[in-house]
Amino acid sequence: MPGPTPGELQARRVLTTVESGSKNAVIERRISTEETYGRVLFAVPIHTKNQTWEQVCVAPCRVDLDRFSSYRVAKANGMPSTREFTLPPGAPSLRLQVEPGDLLMHRIGGRLIALGTAASIVGGALITTASKFDDEKEVRVAGIITGGAGILLLGIGIPLLIVSQTHVTADDRKLANRTPTKTGPKLTLGGVVF
Repeated sequence: MPGPTPGELQARRVLTTVESGSKNAVIERRISTEETYGRVLFAVPIHTKNQTWEQVCVAPCRVDLDRFSSYRVAKANGMPSTREFTLPPGAPSLRLQVEPGDLLMHRIGGRLIALGTAASIVGGALITTASKFDDEKEVRVAGIITGGAGILLLGIGIPLLIVSQTHVTADDRKLANRTPTKTGPKLTLGGVVF
């Protein structure tokens, strides 16, 4: 099969200006994805996905980008990373505006959510099993306090996580605004995903 013509190669490219305000956003392009499937322990299916990314530029920059590649803002220079995004089709040139989030606040928000979730679960468990203990009233009060603290932590952590995200827009169109969460293995219908 013949390779692409110079015209086809040029049509794949788009001149892109990247701006990121006071922080220097690092733009990365995904160059490969490796997926493996297997089984462990009693035939539990597992799925592992490893991606390789290369640095394209550090904002502010002007660069020729491939329309058909996936990009992201890397976790660097004090800002959280974004999910991967693609460039909008058709435009002869683009202006990407990165609205940097705050990595420290993002991490604090994530930790508060984890603690709040754990405290809510423990509090709920104490409340529902209080009748099994000798001192039911004290266990129920402990459950209410623990559950209330968990709800309070969630009430602080969720908004903090949301407002500290990094966002990417292209000519006033949102491209990426959610941060990937690395919570470890996930149990799905297809098995365990790492």
